[in-house]
Amino acid sequence: MTSFYNLKLIRPFVLAVIFSIATVTPFQLWSQSIGISSNGKTEYVILLPNIPDSNEVNAAKILSVYLKKITGADFPIQHEPLVAPAHFISIGPTKAWNSINNKNPESLGKDGFIIRTANQNVFLYGGSRNGIVYAATALLEDWIGCRKWNAEEDYTPSVSNLVLPTIDSTYLPVADIRIVNGPMAEDPAVKAWRRVTTISDDWREGEWKGYYVHTFNRLVPPAIYFDRHPEYFGLINGQRKAYAQLCLTNPDVLKMVIDTLRKEMAMHPGVQYWSVSQNDDFEYCRCANCAKVDAVEGSPSGLILRFVNQVAAAFPEKTITTLAYSYTRHAPKITRPVSNVMITLCSIEMDRAQSIAESNSGKSFVQDLREWHAISNNIMIWDYEVQFTNFISPFPLFHTLQPNLRLFHQYGVRADFQQCYVERGVEFAQLKLYVLSKLLWNPDIEVDVAVNDFMSKYYGPAGGYLKKYFDMIHQDEIRTNQPLDIYGTPVAFSSSLLTTERMNEYKFIFEEAEKSVSYDPVLVNRVKIARLPLIFAEMEIAKSDLFGNRGWFKREGSKFLINPGKTALLDTFRSVCGRNNIVSMNENGLFVNNYCDATLRFIDVSVEGNLAFEKSVSCNPAPDPRYIGKGPGTLTNGVKGTENYKINWLGWEGINLSCTIDLNSLQKTSTASISTLHYPKSWIIHPKSISCLVSTDNINFVPAGTMLTNPDLTQEPMLKTFTFNLTETPVRYIRFDVEASKTLPAWHTYAGEKSWVFIDEIVVK
Repeated sequence: MTSFYNLKLIRPFVLAVIFSIATVTPFQLWSQSIGISSNGKTEYVILLPNIPDSNEVNAAKILSVYLKKITGADFPIQHEPLVAPAHFISIGPTKAWNSINNKNPESLGKDGFIIRTANQNVFLYGGSRNGIVYAATALLEDWIGCRKWNAEEDYTPSVSNLVLPTIDSTYLPVADIRIVNGPMAEDPAVKAWRRVTTISDDWREGEWKGYYVHTFNRLVPPAIYFDRHPEYFGLINGQRKAYAQLCLTNPDVLKMVIDTLRKEMAMHPGVQYWSVSQNDDFEYCRCANCAKVDAVEGSPSGLILRFVNQVAAAFPEKTITTLAYSYTRHAPKITRPVSNVMITLCSIEMDRAQSIAESNSGKSFVQDLREWHAISNNIMIWDYEVQFTNFISPFPLFHTLQPNLRLFHQYGVRADFQQCYVERGVEFAQLKLYVLSKLLWNPDIEVDVAVNDFMSKYYGPAGGYLKKYFDMIHQDEIRTNQPLDIYGTPVAFSSSLLTTERMNEYKFIFEEAEKSVSYDPVLVNRVKIARLPLIFAEMEIAKSDLFGNRGWFKREGSKFLINPGKTALLDTFRSVCGRNNIVSMNENGLFVNNYCDATLRFIDVSVEGNLAFEKSVSCNPAPDPRYIGKGPGTLTNGVKGTENYKINWLGWEGINLSCTIDLNSLQKTSTASISTLHYPKSWIIHPKSISCLVSTDNINFVPAGTMLTNPDLTQEPMLKTFTFNLTETPVRYIRFDVEASKTLPAWHTYAGEKSWVFIDEIVVK
């Protein structure tokens, strides 16, 4: 099958290094080669300077351990004597290195490095931060063939007779800060191999979390200051709001921020980057002074920059970072960042189906990037390669990684944060880390070569099958241009990338992949993990088509029988996740076991004995178009909603409502129930009360009861069912009057803003 990368023009292959290797014939290369080991023995030692630093010691240890694995030989580590041994691998500024070096070490920056052979010896030299460690792992990966996938897994060839060619290579990154977000990339060993940095490298000190992003509330805590000084906080619709942005024209706010930072910096002197940045919301101050600046600057970013520039002036030796995010993404007309201010430009609004430069959603972002580049050479990009709502889900965007990074660096970006949450279980997490880390170092690598390398080495004989699946789903994505929403759901792909036909093909591919490695339980397990996103997608699509051809149930007359194949999928999903310690499923804290239990609740349908099943419902007013499900019939489809408010719920914002069900004829009833959702993080709050009323004619209604929620909503469960006892007097119509909370309660971060009420399944028995 044709690789999806061949569908677009790509640059000639360039290794993730800047090579300066002499052109030699194969015979010359062999004749100039260096025999490091023979028959599991070696004469080479790993040579350190007399007083090595911690990175040099770490580099030596990495080499000693892996060379032992590769060759079977012991490579002792020793400090440099007055006379160097006959054969050695030199680490850092040894006397031996100084004798052959003719390059300026400062040109390597923090992370650049050199690998060189001379006089039958090997020399590694690195920049001021991690360069020497990267040199050690690059020697192992690029010249010997090792790979490091994650903290526990690597690929190590067995070579008893290890021979190196002549090497004279300088490696320089295009970006100084290269962050791939997620636990997998934060492991120290993985960082060393993938040459990625983390927040801890510059924003943290030890276990201290530091000021990284969205810091206004930390710098001026509302819980401490709002009651006494509401003027410190944003004026929104004529009212000061505790959890809005700060009032940045208030001189006391500036003084407080500077004082707070000065104290924190004194306690953490090793931290270089300090964030003074907006909260993660859109409610910025509209007081007269702030509004005047916004009008002059043409963007609220101007006011933030004026504020941040003053903070930065107080700390010229530190770097103060701030966001160009959401309402501050557009560059200001007048104010320019001072030299020690870093702008973090965020691409959260982008459709990930196409590269930013090609997409309609990306046009304004490219313009913003261009304008920020015109006024600052200190820009960090915060890009997104994750589906926040569903980590374990198909999300085929690998074809966009390279063009996006090329775009960023076209405009001089030298700091990258890739938010992709690489963690075991997340779709192709190891592959994403492998490819992204190479692209962050050099965006001109040949991506397909890297993907094929990973597939063959990580999955063994199964790699060809998984590459086939990988190419198929990416080709379909490129062909259909299906929107990729970072807050999306695999249900959106059910008629495009994940049709019944395609899912059957993928099922066959993965079954064959497992067969091909059946002899190796480790490889089988890796294939099973890779299949988890498809299993999750199939279960979610089945929820949306519960009684249809792809659903959890099959209708047989008036009965519904659960599809055993679907329950087997759920069992497999829970089992594979459990064996591999796969826990997290989205950014909101949904855990695998919670998801599996909620799915069981979802398929516990209310059909048998439910007089409301598939009966007509009217809602007054109609639900909000953003949360309308499949219309009012969602309330009587026999399906109970779960924690996922986007599926099988109807939503209303800030208003009371009523729902009336028509049983089609007079029926004797004993109970009637309706459910609501409580999800404060998404501003969804249980109603204050629900009243049930019954009627025979849809005109005259008789009250059947009223139920209240606990005024202390923090004590309420996420899912609540209101059940009313009815007399057996025949009725035809049942109405639920819902008194909504309407606004967020006092304990909520955004107290006073409009809240939502979400209604679920009506059951009548």
